[in-house]
Amino acid sequence: MLDLILFLLIITLTAIFIYVVAPILNRAITKTDIDKILIIINRVILYIKQTSPDLADTEQKRLTIQHTIAILQHLDIVIDRSIIEVFVESEYYLINTNKFNQQLNE
Repeated sequence: MLDLILFLLIITLTAIFIYVVAPILNRAITKTDIDKILIIINRVILYIKQTSPDLADTEQKRLTIQHTIAILQHLDIVIDRSIIEVFVESEYYLINTNKFNQQLNE
């Protein structure tokens, strides 16, 4: 009887691990996820710049981070906030550098 109980317990714990724990441990950010994140950040930046051009850069960045996190949560993409902040800063830098280079060429 004890053998049967132990056997059922082992089967139950194995099933829990396979269907609950393993997918969480195997979840990693892929190149496709990063590409999606960068596209979303770029679009959110354009949206913020278009709808709120009078806001300061720091406020625009804060709104960009908030909107990006909300969109990523909706898409079930889990990523740390600090990584999003780095991506947002780099996108703002690239946009501002591009704008500066375009003004020099004109």
